Amino acid sequence: NMLRRLRDNAQSKEQFYASAAHELRTPLAVLSGNIELALSRPRSPEEYVATMEDLQAQTGRLIRLSEGLLTLN
Repeated sequence: NMLRRLRDNAQSKEQFYASAAHELRTPLAVLSGNIELALSRPRSPEEYVATMEDLQAQTGRLIRLSEGLLTLN
């Protein structure tokens, strides 16, 4: 019975870490893509502002995810 609980606990941790990694990768990929796109050619000031606002939103998402993970740990 104890071995089963240990195995179940290990599986739960694996699922949690896989989900956490996926949740962190998504905003990081968006950040990276937006930065690459912004740097790929000259843009208007309005385009830069829009890109920076999106980067700020994604950064906020990463901060909230990180804080949540730290709270859970």
